[in-house]
Amino acid sequence: VGEADETTGGPGPNAVRCFRTKNTAVALQGFTLSNGYLKRSKALFDGSAVFIGYAGGTLASCVITNCHCVYGARGTIALYGGASVVSNCTVRANVCNDTYTSGSGFYMLDGLVADSLFETNRCAYYFGNGICGQVAYMANGRVTRCRFVDNCCTGYRAEDSYGTFNLVGGLLDNCLFKGNDCGPEYGGAIYASGGTVLNCTVVGNRGRRGGGIYTSAKSTAVVRNCIVQDSEVTAADAAATNVCGGAAFTYLLCPEEVEGEGNRVGVSAFRGKNYKPTRDSLAVDHGSVEGYEEYLVGGIDLLGKPRVNRTVGGVPQIDIGAVEGVFNGLSVLVR
Repeated sequence: VGEADETTGGPGPNAVRCFRTKNTAVALQGFTLSNGYLKRSKALFDGSAVFIGYAGGTLASCVITNCHCVYGARGTIALYGGASVVSNCTVRANVCNDTYTSGSGFYMLDGLVADSLFETNRCAYYFGNGICGQVAYMANGRVTRCRFVDNCCTGYRAEDSYGTFNLVGGLLDNCLFKGNDCGPEYGGAIYASGGTVLNCTVVGNRGRRGGGIYTSAKSTAVVRNCIVQDSEVTAADAAATNVCGGAAFTYLLCPEEVEGEGNRVGVSAFRGKNYKPTRDSLAVDHGSVEGYEEYLVGGIDLLGKPRVNRTVGGVPQIDIGAVEGVFNGLSVLVR
């Protein structure tokens, strides 16, 4: 779905948004959407590939690629209402360009994004008093069990750019952030001014300050049960490489000492491309479900496995990070 602009052979001013719905009964499943193009001057200027309105709708098992937002349009996918759902999708190689554009992955006011891959998307260019450089923006709702890999965000002024994932509100949980490059910007993987980051693994990302997670000094965000390591910062005077800012960090595994309950200094060893902690990892059994039982007890991790497999003294045991590791105890083989 998605005709190329005849003047460019791809996205361009004569191409249009691929799909729009404002009905919870409508579901688009199993399509490839490409060559979508949107700019602010057009009506409903969010969602170059897909716009899901306040009344909701579902996008499932789709591939979205080579779509462009320009001149203030927001989001390759735009989700507006609590009944908006994106699941099991691959969102790859989309672009947001020019002033006030954001969300080359998605722009979300509310809804649910689950079990999806966002890779090699790009936000670029700053001019005037505006912002750019967000692959994902979330004001409310939930993003769960997603992978954000090798995305790139660039801008001329770091103070106007907000990382790969700009979290303003809602819940971001059980997600993997790997290899995202936001060199000129704050927060290589996540910029959190509000909301909750729960059980995420953040490895090998790059940003100006807080190469993994950056939070503003007045942030109300909570970061809990997360692994943040192997980050890179581009600011010569950056005090911290992996995390930075005023959020409440608890049960964090990070090479740097970070104030907060349950935080551990160190790095995790992993096995496999999904960054599953090894048996001897500092992440194993060192998380906490307290306050988040609704999501963690009976919940599943990035790979769809139970988050809680056992209890000790009545206390559920959970690992730090997006994936449950290996039980760090005695195994008995009975033949």
